[in-house]
Amino acid sequence: MGVGTLKREGKYLTLYDEGDNKFFSEHIQKYGATAQLVPAVEANTSPQSLMRQNASFFKKALARKTPEERENIANFILTNCNFRVVVSPNFAAASRTYESENSRGTGRLSNADSIKAAVLNVRDMNEAQICAEKWNRIDDAIGDAEFGNLLRCIYIQEQGELPETPFERSFAQNILRKRSGRDFIDNVLLPAYEIFQRLENGGFDPSTDNLARVAVEIMETAMRQRTTHSMRAWYPTAMAICHKYTDDPTAMGYWLHELQIRVVYEMLCPDGQMRRPELFAHLIRGMMDNGDRVISLNRREKARLKDALDMPYPQPEKFRALTKAIDHALADTPIIHTNAQVEHIIPRNPPLNSEWISLFPNDDIRERLTHSIGNWGLWSGGKGGKNQSAQNATFAEKKAKLFGGGKITTLPIMENLRHLTQFTEKEHAERQREFIDVLIKEWRLDRF
Repeated sequence: MGVGTLKREGKYLTLYDEGDNKFFSEHIQKYGATAQLVPAVEANTSPQSLMRQNASFFKKALARKTPEERENIANFILTNCNFRVVVSPNFAAASRTYESENSRGTGRLSNADSIKAAVLNVRDMNEAQICAEKWNRIDDAIGDAEFGNLLRCIYIQEQGELPETPFERSFAQNILRKRSGRDFIDNVLLPAYEIFQRLENGGFDPSTDNLARVAVEIMETAMRQRTTHSMRAWYPTAMAICHKYTDDPTAMGYWLHELQIRVVYEMLCPDGQMRRPELFAHLIRGMMDNGDRVISLNRREKARLKDALDMPYPQPEKFRALTKAIDHALADTPIIHTNAQVEHIIPRNPPLNSEWISLFPNDDIRERLTHSIGNWGLWSGGKGGKNQSAQNATFAEKKAKLFGGGKITTLPIMENLRHLTQFTEKEHAERQREFIDVLIKEWRLDRF
């Protein structure tokens, strides 16, 4: 195992020569021999110097372990590890060999582990140790799978395109080749991790960053029902915005708000030309080439989104995102939608003998109205709460359960129900128009 590429007199070595093998046997392999080993000069990349560096590295690392930990490591190596010597002329060739071997079987390393190996491929053991400790802190906090998602987001944010497979090779060639391992960790990985966590955990202060917080909540809700990569397709773009405007929260909020409108547009008006991850990667490329304005909808897209707001949406991610967007737009102060549930005023599955069947006897019309903006409400509480008990009740019973007893909901989207005594097609249409107008104003769909 070598810290660097084995060379002598400008030529790559394919095997150790007799002298090197003898040195390894007497000064490394022999029991107690490393105690007498002279420290290596790190600038020296001869085989014997690299042997000294490796021996010193492992000796220092093991010295920090307890006797029990060292015994556990030895037992693990003896019972779980197979050692194979693969000699290659350079690091690129070694990486290709590793990728081929790592793709076999069920015990392959994760993308994050593979990239870590490339990041820590430095000759300075102290620097490698510092980098490893910073890397491991992130790994311990979020785990391998999330670390892989973070690295994928970094790649798209930096390159403006999706990575080719194998991912670890694309990452090494396009991201790591530009910088040292320590530079990557300090100036790319750690800042990206902090932003990634803010997006993941909603880490925006409602009192100062409410526009950004609302945008992140709507985007997360809109994409929640999808696969991991599609669900987080907007992350790299949001990370690029947050990174660019770290010191300007007003601009950050503005452009995250514009990105939120873009996400809603792609949710309601998909063109079908690209998968969502590709689309948002393409958006980053546009930002690199033409500036942030490519995030905003153009005239045609705004017109399409206005028309789409009048359509029915039975899909949970769509009606939840739109309902929260309406509620935020109507609010005078920041709202936290903890445990908020969407309620359909006209129930989705009303009993055959209910008043809702009498009011809306046509199945097609009732179905369309049920899944339209004018029929949605947002209640405080979760399953088993007030909204659950009211779901199939008559309109009068819903109002009594949800507004009665002094426990009036504070969510603004409910206020236009308070004065109503009935809920027919007329009331639905008025509410529908009001909410569509609210979103048109909030998203500036009439401004070009």
